[in-house]
Amino acid sequence: MSRRLAGNPGWDSTFLAACFGVFAEQDTQRVRGELVRLAALAVAAVESIDREAA
Repeated sequence: MSRRLAGNPGWDSTFLAACFGVFAEQDTQRVRGELVRLAALAVAAVESIDREAA
């Protein structure tokens, strides 16, 4: 919340953490799940940017 109030999006650190989670995972089923989560976070980030631009 403080990042949002400071003018920085909150999704960026969540997205990076998910990226590193994918890179560190060895199990292909878990990689798949993390990639799906990463894709959902990317969509949420785009929606956040669109809302801020409106």
